[in-house]
Amino acid sequence: MVKPHLGNNGNPVNFNPASYANGNLEKQKMKKKVMIEQTFCDVCGKETSGYNSCISCGKEFCYDCMKTHAVEYSHGVYISGSGDGLYCFECDNMLRRSTDPLHRAYRKIETLRYELVSFSEAFEARKTTAEKELAYLIERNKK
Repeated sequence: MVKPHLGNNGNPVNFNPASYANGNLEKQKMKKKVMIEQTFCDVCGKETSGYNSCISCGKEFCYDCMKTHAVEYSHGVYISGSGDGLYCFECDNMLRRSTDPLHRAYRKIETLRYELVSFSEAFEARKTTAEKELAYLIERNKK
């Protein structure tokens, strides 16, 4: 006869008489119940990660709907990522006419990013022209 496994107090642990069939002790599986909060896109209803929500109204977006129903502002001129601001189009349009300091700060960064791109394009054009001119003069002086 197989004896049940005894715990520290001498009492059987997970004792189930049916589990002793044929002399083999079945392993009891421990289960955990975990409550998970899930968010869903307010546009299409798909499950979302919960990271893409409007800062102003809290509307949730999946990745695809975020591209067509929201605007994302970078938190730095040279970088983006954690700390970027996401606004649904309705809140963004409303906040453009307000004095909300957070939205205005994101807009300043956006303006500086556009300025940097414009400067880089103009600089690149001047650089290319200067390099071509120098290359032409070097070739002409070799003759």
